Amino acid sequence: MSNWLESKTRTSRKWRRTCCAAGLLVFVAIIAGIAIGFASRKNKVDGLAPPTYVDPEKPTTVPVITQFPPNPNLHKSFYGLDYNPAKTIMPWCGAGIQDVVNDINVISQLTNRVRLYGMDCGQADLTFQAINLLKLNATMKVVLTVWVDNNATTYQRQYDALFRVLDTYGTSMVQGISVGNEAIFRKDVTLADLGTRMATVRSEIKKRYNANIPIFTSEIGNNLNSALAGVSDELSGNLHPFFAGVEISTAAQWTFSQYKIKIEDNPTPSGLNGTISEVGWPSAPASSVNMPLAVPGVANLQTMVDTFICQANAVKMPYYWFEYKDEPWKNNPEYPIESNWGLFDKSGNLKIKIPDCPAP
Repeated sequence: MSNWLESKTRTSRKWRRTCCAAGLLVFVAIIAGIAIGFASRKNKVDGLAPPTYVDPEKPTTVPVITQFPPNPNLHKSFYGLDYNPAKTIMPWCGAGIQDVVNDINVISQLTNRVRLYGMDCGQADLTFQAINLLKLNATMKVVLTVWVDNNATTYQRQYDALFRVLDTYGTSMVQGISVGNEAIFRKDVTLADLGTRMATVRSEIKKRYNANIPIFTSEIGNNLNSALAGVSDELSGNLHPFFAGVEISTAAQWTFSQYKIKIEDNPTPSGLNGTISEVGWPSAPASSVNMPLAVPGVANLQTMVDTFICQANAVKMPYYWFEYKDEPWKNNPEYPIESNWGLFDKSGNLKIKIPDCPAP
């Protein structure tokens, strides 16, 4: 073999070895890229990052929109509003701070007081967060409720959440604490048991915070009596003319009468004025309920607002209107009024005209 041919052969072999090495490196890089991509994709679903668990009792603080133009159709004419944030019923937690901020922004244009129904799913945390974010903490007050049923685990969870919330936010925004809502009516507890629970909460509040927060329960009118008054700081009654079968034309007057008979005539040891914890009228279609005199509907909701709100404000009667917004989760096709008590529908559309008579 000539020197030239031998040189070309060696050069060709070197070139092939170089090409093979380069090709091998490219192949390894491709395989590595595929592996990394596959590993990354295993942690995604349809291109979305995997969900992060958030403890519903400790909502994450995130940047939220807090600047809203005022609604000219709203007036601060309600003493208080009953409010149950969406997605705060166990086990279907999922309420977000932006949704609650949106609600509290609207509610704050109607009242300075809001009443909650439980401690689960961070609803009290979210409500206090929203009040602080909207800089309403100097004026907005909240009635907290420790839900009471026949399950000891539920009560302990609610009780623990109450004090965790108070440890975090203090007591300055707390109007009162309701230990249960219609628990005696549902026969979940006895009056004696409920009285003991109220006494425990009252004592613990005083010991931990040296605060005199009214402790009570909320019950239907038939359960408001001297015995309940004797273990309560105030009587708090759900007085519904609709469920009493009262015609809309006399519904407001019936409510005033019941307030005197059931609440004012049963004074508590504290001497505090009693409160109507629920009063309202459903807007479900009249055909949906077999009630000969008490007829649901938007027109009758407007009548109840027009005949009750300003008159109650004039005599400084404390009440919480039931309720802020429709709650679809309560819907029962056989009795659809349960989900249709809101001043607003489930999408936040105002159903009626709000009277302009400032609440006390």
